[in-house]
Amino acid sequence: MTKAPLRASLLSAGLILAAFGHAAIAADGTTLTTVLPSGPTTIDPPATLTGDFFPLINMMVESLTKFDSSGALVPSLATEWSSSADGLVWTFSLRDGVSFTDGTPFNAEAVKFSLDRLLSSGTTNTRPGTLAAISAVDVIDDLTVRLTLSRPFAALPAALSLPNAAILSPTSVTTAPNTMALVTAPVGTGPYQLDHFSAGDELGFIRNDNYWGDAPYYERQVYLAVPEEGSRLALLRSGEADIIAQPPVSEIPTLLNDPEVTVTFTPTSYMIQMIINTVDANETRLQDPAVRRALSYAIDRRTIIDRVLFGAGVMPQSPLAASVFGACPAGDFSYDPDRARQLLADAGASDLNVQVIAPSGRYLQAPIVAQAVAGYLRDVGVNATMGNAIDWATYVSTVYRAPSEAGDRDLALLGFGASYNDPSQALSLFQGSNIPPNGFNASYFDDARVNDLMSQALVNPDQDARADLYCQVQQALVEQAPSIWLYAQSAPIITSAEVTGIDAINLWFVTTYAHPAE
Repeated sequence: MTKAPLRASLLSAGLILAAFGHAAIAADGTTLTTVLPSGPTTIDPPATLTGDFFPLINMMVESLTKFDSSGALVPSLATEWSSSADGLVWTFSLRDGVSFTDGTPFNAEAVKFSLDRLLSSGTTNTRPGTLAAISAVDVIDDLTVRLTLSRPFAALPAALSLPNAAILSPTSVTTAPNTMALVTAPVGTGPYQLDHFSAGDELGFIRNDNYWGDAPYYERQVYLAVPEEGSRLALLRSGEADIIAQPPVSEIPTLLNDPEVTVTFTPTSYMIQMIINTVDANETRLQDPAVRRALSYAIDRRTIIDRVLFGAGVMPQSPLAASVFGACPAGDFSYDPDRARQLLADAGASDLNVQVIAPSGRYLQAPIVAQAVAGYLRDVGVNATMGNAIDWATYVSTVYRAPSEAGDRDLALLGFGASYNDPSQALSLFQGSNIPPNGFNASYFDDARVNDLMSQALVNPDQDARADLYCQVQQALVEQAPSIWLYAQSAPIITSAEVTGIDAINLWFVTTYAHPAE
């Protein structure tokens, strides 16, 4: 863990790596370097916050289940599972012959230890989300574990695919620098193991040559955070990076015709939205759903998609992207500035004051999208000001504060999607029980009907009935407007033509089994 971060060898312009860094490693083909707009601030699985960092966590740890590249739920550390007739008891059979990278055995005790830690309030920033339905984890034998739920949860096997539910070596958690409260050096069963980590900056892995599954090609993989999109592209052009996320969108037409690179678009299940503080104590008129609906009508989404994103987005039909199970047409997302002005006037909010904030180096063109939103709001009479773009680590601590600590935050740009193909997670963004610090409900929206519909959908084993309930949730959300849903983002990934084997799964791309192109 003492290796000097490779990211530190970038020159101040962010364009060139020192000769002893990746440029030297690239020559022997043993290291794959991926450059992202931002990096994770924690790698403790229960505290993993955002979906696009999930593949990084999953390089070193694994969960009981996983989704394959086709989007199907398949076994991982569990080989099979079943539930009781009432949906309250689930039994998982575990994979035999698996070891953690510290040499200790994977078994039912490790599963219990890890899930208990996920559910413990003593774990720093733990985010069990829908897995909070687990009330007990019992060891039946070395390779069998039983999960008892406080309520039926039909999507449990899918939810267990999340890295928050990853299984860690119990021995490692109590070995420095790790503690039960916070793990900074996770030890799992994955195809790679941690080599080094610099929060928000760089993450490096070394291949696990004792991995139970298929062996990856590259001996090492390194992820670097470079917020400047032009610098990311320059690193790829110079050969000092193999893969980059989010190039300058204006370059996409050129890149699509460049034989030296390959352009891949991730699936469009990532909904970019402007979260509204629905309990705003400074601009109290944002507490009125009619005012919030007016803000939605003020935004010309199609122009933003075409002119700011160069087509890398899809118009919304609901708070869920169309590719997610249960998505349904849920309301009107048209651009209607006259209606926006009328709604504001009727609500006594023609002189509404809001500040718009966005993160830097996180979502495609995020600061420019936020500026466009502020401009459209000004067009309908809203006094909309733009805050400075905020680095992701600071932004997270800003938007996920408890309501009493929200300060003067009005509108905040965020991306959220279905980390697994079920609405239970994506729509939990607007569930009262998930208001920070308990979850991701940064709008602080708390509606009894939405909460009840969500609760019904979580326990109903009938998929058709669940889809209907979730459709009602989406319709209610559009009516209450705790957010301005802008578009489902389709993020471009640019790869050197010399590298192939990149998978696009759900919201992100996976480099685990990348290899040289033939």
